[in-house]
Amino acid sequence: MVGNRRTIKRKPKLPNCVTERLESRLLLTTDIWRLAISGDWDTPGDWSTGFVPNGTEDVVISHAGTYTITHTGSTEDYFNSLTCTLSTVSIELSNGSLDQDGAAATSVVDGTFAVTGGATFEVAGGTFTANGPTTLSDANLTGGYWWPDASSGSHDL
Repeated sequence: MVGNRRTIKRKPKLPNCVTERLESRLLLTTDIWRLAISGDWDTPGDWSTGFVPNGTEDVVISHAGTYTITHTGSTEDYFNSLTCTLSTVSIELSNGSLDQDGAAATSVVDGTFAVTGGATFEVAGGTFTANGPTTLSDANLTGGYWWPDASSGSHDL
């Protein structure tokens, strides 16, 4: 038939492709204390992710300033690792529990670190080093922690 051309569009041939469903993955996250202001560990808005850190997250406290982060609630909270290289920041646990869950995590706190009032601090894996002034009074401690300067604080267990 002249004048009546028919155009046939062919689908391009794809190479032999196979798709494979992957298992679900757990991605580690860094959760950063948002501002150089005092506040409670359990306040979601104080953290960069908008959530309180969990056992898979690395916690970083890095905003210059003088402030205190408290843990006053009766909750049990977790983190993978904790880094605070500021000597002007205090971390004070007076209730509940704060646990380092990272199996090979290395945590360092250069500011003041205090566990009082029956609060629990647990290092379930890795190591935790408190380089600054440390107060341990009526504290429940378990795991691998190190206070290099034993003269810088009270260690009343």
